[in-house]
Amino acid sequence: MARAVGRTWSILTPEYPPDCGGIGDYIELVARRLAELGDDVTVLTRSPPGRTVTPNVTVELLPDDFGSATKRRLQEAWRRLPEDGVVLVQYVPQGFRLRGMNVPFLRWLGAQRERRWLMVHEAVFPLARREPPRRWVLAGVTRLMLRLATRRAERVFISIPAWEQFLEPWSRGGSHPEWLPIPATLGPDPAALVPPSLLASPEEAVRPVPRTVAHFGTYGEFVSAPLKEVLPLLLARGQDIELILLGAGSERFMSELLALVPEAAGRVRATGRIAPADVALELARAGAVIFPFGEGATTRRTSLMAALSVGAAIVTIDGAYSEAFWRASGVATVYPWDRPDLAVDGILALLADPERRAEQRRRALELYRERFRLDVIVERLQAAYDARVERA
Repeated sequence: MARAVGRTWSILTPEYPPDCGGIGDYIELVARRLAELGDDVTVLTRSPPGRTVTPNVTVELLPDDFGSATKRRLQEAWRRLPEDGVVLVQYVPQGFRLRGMNVPFLRWLGAQRERRWLMVHEAVFPLARREPPRRWVLAGVTRLMLRLATRRAERVFISIPAWEQFLEPWSRGGSHPEWLPIPATLGPDPAALVPPSLLASPEEAVRPVPRTVAHFGTYGEFVSAPLKEVLPLLLARGQDIELILLGAGSERFMSELLALVPEAAGRVRATGRIAPADVALELARAGAVIFPFGEGATTRRTSLMAALSVGAAIVTIDGAYSEAFWRASGVATVYPWDRPDLAVDGILALLADPERRAEQRRRALELYRERFRLDVIVERLQAAYDARVERA
């Protein structure tokens, strides 16, 4: 990558290791790589103090939960930036506290005149007619917060193209949000964590397919519900299939699942939180992996991107927010959101067809390396920075 002299980044994020979450893991990888390439990187976060996580990255802890003391600290930090320095805000409404409705902080943030870029991980709280009134309020407030946050923003990146529809007021100024996908957060190159014999290869088409199906995630309510529709059907139709549940919350979810299908005891195991290398290994060697997200398959789901990064055999939902490439590129077996039976059909078809499975895995690995790996994302950020300096 070409390097501009004196790139300076001030990254505001609501979470950062060791207080881990998807955004924290993501921005730690990005900050680390920017620093490795010689950029000056400071991360401002509300995470509690802990071990030094990122070499050559300055981490400054904010004094409160995005209140008045934080505003003063940010103003001080941003005044110290060089003329071409960039403030890069990791935006997710619930990350700024006050139960996801911190309107005062977002009003203040939107009024700042620094060279401010936004990375919108989640634009708004989804609105559905059957939701209770309190969620209607949250949906409305998060739309206001996004409008406030994007005021005077010089550049806006979005984690999925679907967020663009909520950014119309900002786009009226002649600028348009740019899709900046989220890479897998298992590491800079998750495929390097897996033995080459487990990665997609031409020889795989003649090998027996493992009768294992995996899911990786945190088992929140929006994923647990569709999982409970698919997995009992799968365990009933595939009597010899072993189910592997990966990630924090998997033990609890296993108990809930076995209450629905007690006859499957002995064929389901849960790992709990495990090391990234172990996650990569389990995803790569599973016969298939299932990701039934309510909004559809999107690149903002780091668990799904982890599977893509190691060339796993993915079965997932085509939903309202899905990017078109999940179906068009052949990197996943995609089924309609309201047809869990077709998800099971897709899994069983992959397990029964080694050639089709091998081709899907090969395409997934190649697409990730070409479009979504960490260096591709960092290169786009640096290119945007350099273009800005050249225009100045």
